[in-house]
Amino acid sequence: MSQNSGSSNELANQIMSIVDDSDMSREQKQLLRELFQNLALHQNKKLDDLFSMVQSSIYEAEHTSESIGHIVVALLPIKHNLRGFFPMFDFSQVSFPDDDLDDLISYNEFIGAYFKCSYDRFLEITDSGIPHDYDTTVELINGSIIKCKCSFRLNYSYVYQEKLLQVAASQYGLETPLIYSPYSRKFAKIVFSEDISISQIQAIHIPCLSQDLAATTIDHKLMWNIEVTNRRSPELPVSQAFSPEMLKQKALSSDTFTANEYVVAGSTPSYKSKYACYPNEYIIFDGVGTRRLAIARDIKESCLYIMYDGQIKIEPIKRIKVNPVHDIMYDIDVLVKQNAAHINSFKATTFIKRRLRSNADIIYSLSAFQQNEYNISIADEFNIFEECPSECISEYQNAHRYYKYQAEQYCYGEIERSILNTRALFCCLTFKGNNPFKEDFARYVLSFMNEYYPEFHWVGRCE
Repeated sequence: MSQNSGSSNELANQIMSIVDDSDMSREQKQLLRELFQNLALHQNKKLDDLFSMVQSSIYEAEHTSESIGHIVVALLPIKHNLRGFFPMFDFSQVSFPDDDLDDLISYNEFIGAYFKCSYDRFLEITDSGIPHDYDTTVELINGSIIKCKCSFRLNYSYVYQEKLLQVAASQYGLETPLIYSPYSRKFAKIVFSEDISISQIQAIHIPCLSQDLAATTIDHKLMWNIEVTNRRSPELPVSQAFSPEMLKQKALSSDTFTANEYVVAGSTPSYKSKYACYPNEYIIFDGVGTRRLAIARDIKESCLYIMYDGQIKIEPIKRIKVNPVHDIMYDIDVLVKQNAAHINSFKATTFIKRRLRSNADIIYSLSAFQQNEYNISIADEFNIFEECPSECISEYQNAHRYYKYQAEQYCYGEIERSILNTRALFCCLTFKGNNPFKEDFARYVLSFMNEYYPEFHWVGRCE
């Protein structure tokens, strides 16, 4: 409930107290009670709508960069299709390196498992350093049953696929953090103790892990409302008048034309190109490195202009299309309540603070995650420690992290943070709620805070 709603309800309660103390009949009191309750609900909605409109207007004024929009990741049965959704990673289309071996493995040799347990429990099963074999019953298509053992090996296919969004955010100057996707980070390959033809398996039962496993790739697939196309995007012809000045002028005079902050009037970039591109599409270019692209988007004409300096011409290598989900929101709401779908729950505040200077700045920055779909709240009270407090959770580990550590950033040539946090204090946040993925949501928030605000080491407790 918003602060505005609370004020309206308080006023309605005060009025009803006056009515209750009056000499009116029971019927009149009941009529007035319903009248003022409905008026309060109406007022709450109007105030909340006004707040959202003003917040959105201020945000748009503060930020010239685009927003990639709502992204939903859903664990769906194989035969359940949602319009506009695609497999997050299509194992049937590629061969990829085994995590521990140099051999390439294909879809015919791969069955994965999605876990719904805590992340620590998931690592205990898959990556504890001690081999764990679990009694397994395998049902084959021909009706026969095989009793054997199996183990699990971490697989990062979905996490690697998310990096496409990180590349797009870097090239387009998007400020939205990476998507909240716990199933991507609790996914492992099943390894059998016996030589079994993977293509002949119909079902797998692992009784001792029935409380930990959500599904396998035999009957479920992880989907998102993003279509990834691996094809070259042909250049369109451009006029001689094409210049940063022209694009800036069009952006000022048209509601359907936007130019990001890197389009600098008066500059003479080495390369200028134009591509056909819908508003919900993002072309990813090879050879950009750490540079931001100067990009202008003509929404009406569905065109994308890019300008940049460099020794060689960059090439478009992928296109990602983010499909809207508002027309199927009912299905999504049901899946979210079933903990089968997760929405990119970052809500834009008026602006992302560049530095934290007060307790209010921390509360403000965390407010971007307060209005989530999972009934998880972050307490306004937090504690600062010189040493890491006990019984706390932190970011995901290894390749499951949403962002790279500084050492890794340096190795990969990425921009380092301007503030080093090697001697930073620990800020401990408290997450409340009864959602089974509460710890995963906390790790998602902590990763964002660690990336954007390295003034502290961010850790959390779940209540």
